[in-house]
Amino acid sequence: MSELIVMNGRDVAIGLYEITENDIKEIGNNNLKSLFISLEGKITGSTVTENSGVLKVQLNCLKK
Repeated sequence: MSELIVMNGRDVAIGLYEITENDIKEIGNNNLKSLFISLEGKITGSTVTENSGVLKVQLNCLKK
């Protein structure tokens, strides 16, 4: 599921994705390096320079 919303006067893309057990292992072993999305037929990406371990932290919350 994904959609665009307005937050604090700015357009923000939100997404909810199903991940597999394999995905969880991969994310748990690696920091996020880049993020790519397809939006309106175009692929947009960015290198992650801050909070690269945020997905690991979030997954650890699910395990507790």
